[in-house]
Amino acid sequence: MKKKLDFLFFIVIIYIITIKEVFMAFTIEQRIGKYVYVYEATSYWDKDKKQPRQKRKLLGRRDTITGKLIKTDRKRKNTIIKIQDYGNVYFLNNLWEKTKLEKIIKDVYPNNYNSIKGLVNYVISENKPFYLYSFWADYNFSINQESNLSSQRISDLLNSIGDRSNTQEKFFKLWIQSQKETEGFYFDITSLSTYSKELTLAEWGYNRDREKLRQINLGITYGIRSQLPLYYKLYQGSISDVSTLKNIVKYNKQCGLKGMTYILDRGFFSKSNLEGLGNEKVIIPMTFSSKESQEILTANSKKLLNRRELFDYKGHLYYYAEGEKEIRGKRYKYHIFREKERYDEQETVFLKQLMAIEKAIIKSEHISEDDVKEHIENLSGGYSKYFSINKIENGYYVAEQNIEEIEKRINRFGTFILLTNLKNVVKEEVLKYYKQRDRVEKIFDRMKNDLDRNRLRVSNENRVKGSLFITFLALILLSHIDNILRDNSILKNISKQEIIYELKKIKVTKFEDGSYFISEISKKSKNIFKEFDIPIPSN
Repeated sequence: MKKKLDFLFFIVIIYIITIKEVFMAFTIEQRIGKYVYVYEATSYWDKDKKQPRQKRKLLGRRDTITGKLIKTDRKRKNTIIKIQDYGNVYFLNNLWEKTKLEKIIKDVYPNNYNSIKGLVNYVISENKPFYLYSFWADYNFSINQESNLSSQRISDLLNSIGDRSNTQEKFFKLWIQSQKETEGFYFDITSLSTYSKELTLAEWGYNRDREKLRQINLGITYGIRSQLPLYYKLYQGSISDVSTLKNIVKYNKQCGLKGMTYILDRGFFSKSNLEGLGNEKVIIPMTFSSKESQEILTANSKKLLNRRELFDYKGHLYYYAEGEKEIRGKRYKYHIFREKERYDEQETVFLKQLMAIEKAIIKSEHISEDDVKEHIENLSGGYSKYFSINKIENGYYVAEQNIEEIEKRINRFGTFILLTNLKNVVKEEVLKYYKQRDRVEKIFDRMKNDLDRNRLRVSNENRVKGSLFITFLALILLSHIDNILRDNSILKNISKQEIIYELKKIKVTKFEDGSYFISEISKKSKNIFKEFDIPIPSN
């Protein structure tokens, strides 16, 4: 009896499975040519052939851009509903992946990732205020950037980013770790002016753009190996370059950046800063106002005019001298470079001006020493110190060239002194490090001009911080573009903005059935994608 029940149970199970297979449906995809088609497949049991069979029903094809399913409805297929710019955003989206920004921003800002990405792409593509973003987004196609951002939503987003300082710190640390910096970094500060009286960071201070406005100071750290911005810090407008360095050293150590070389600007040169650096490696230009730099120039004046000391660096001739100097109990090596072309040009202009002043002074009668100084200053401001003023027999005053002061000035033309504690570095290597630090200055210039952030136009402090964060992300992508273009022979005559406008010519046409079509791609655009190692988009 038990055996019969078991057999009946087995028959029932087989019957249920057979019935289920008849009605079980699933989807399969099959590539035919350049398209992937999607089918609904239904399995059933073929009684005649006594084997499982399958029926297929065509559902549509996968769109190559969005990955969405497009129904194959021929009646609606050719109805165009929108044409949008595509190549520029496609290009920028690929850079997000290549620079590793994509993953980090997704991890740190998972809820706002698409909005942040859209704003950054907009900032790079257009030199326009944030409130015009929605107009731009309507004419630019992307499947992973926010298109419906009103002015209020943008304000709320910037406010949220600025208010979450801990989240920004998390981003900086992840970004720094992703770059695996091993050599060192450049650090410099710029001023951002503002009309607002409500920003607590905004104060009166030394304004690098010579604007009579309150300001915030922004310091950027830039990687030597990666040639990308690593992080930035905001400081009160009255804080000087000198007082920020200790905190930068401390922050770098917290981020695991130890044993690096600091390439600094002349504004950071001070004895207290050298002490604050401790044993950190440094290359820093000396200020000519320091006693030590004057002693160094005097001791090497003959070498700096000796043709035997000339060497060529990237097509420019330099006089060179080196030595050691003790400052605050530590010995440093100094490297003096004098660019011959600049030295000759500046010396010629300077001497011609002195001679023109002398000629003008001789033609006039001056009744006092102050009268002579005023005349000289009216001719060329700041030049009276290059003349000695003497009284002659007829009671009038005359001016003669002050050779000592003139030689001091000429000694500085086209000349800079680099102080370092690095051992066994050749002059070419030190000069390379120093010359490359102008890339930080270019970042500041791009932020203030290309990205239109030279003045802070909002009074809410959190929105200011959020706006600067968006700008910083844009600077990372622009620096990456710079790195590709710098030594690229094929793209050497094209600018970043020209790349964006060239790629805008690549359009996407959207049809009523939900499908998309990419327009023809020019040879110039294909070269851009190739040199940036980006796949050429296709339908």
